Amino acid sequence: MKTNTRKAIRWQQAGVIPAILSGLMAIGLMGGCSQDQYGPGATIPDDARVSKAPGVLGPGDVLSFVFSGAPEMNFAQKVRANGYVSLPMVGDVRASGKSLSSFQSELTRRYKPHLQDPNVLVALQEAAAAVYVSGAVLQPAKIPFDRPMTALEAVMEAGGFAPTANLRKVSVVRTEKGRHKRFDLDMTAVLSGAAGAFYLKPYDVVYVAERLW
Repeated sequence: MKTNTRKAIRWQQAGVIPAILSGLMAIGLMGGCSQDQYGPGATIPDDARVSKAPGVLGPGDVLSFVFSGAPEMNFAQKVRANGYVSLPMVGDVRASGKSLSSFQSELTRRYKPHLQDPNVLVALQEAAAAVYVSGAVLQPAKIPFDRPMTALEAVMEAGGFAPTANLRKVSVVRTEKGRHKRFDLDMTAVLSGAAGAFYLKPYDVVYVAERLW
């Protein structure tokens, strides 16, 4: 909890959270206004109900490499801005745009001419992709998107709902093709089991509205 609090303070000082909030204001999710006056949100897509792996690797991801046949070569490295990592014996290899499993298989093939045991285990040590949680939560936060995550789980990572939270007015804002989409969730239905989970995508913003009374 203390670590999340310190992160939230740093983001506030750096202007990250204010920037997120200003974007939410622009689409009508802030202040004392009801979301209803801005019309209903987008239809929740079917794939939002399905747990999926976080996706492909990208610049900024920190990867760990474990060589089963040569443990002295084990190391960790951040994917560079150009999408590549530098590996012993095989040089620069593109990681960006590939899944962990496909990248791992590629490295095993590349190391066959160099190692008796060419198996390389690649793990995501730190994800660059994240989701953002703001509004009536205890600790507004940027949360690494390193595993399948639901909107409710993201709120819990942000300290949970604040006492003033309106659990019936939770929105997920997603940017697709340069446009914002808003999906409206009723967390009371989710908590009771009456509604299914909503699985997030990288860079989604979860906003919890406050009660008006």
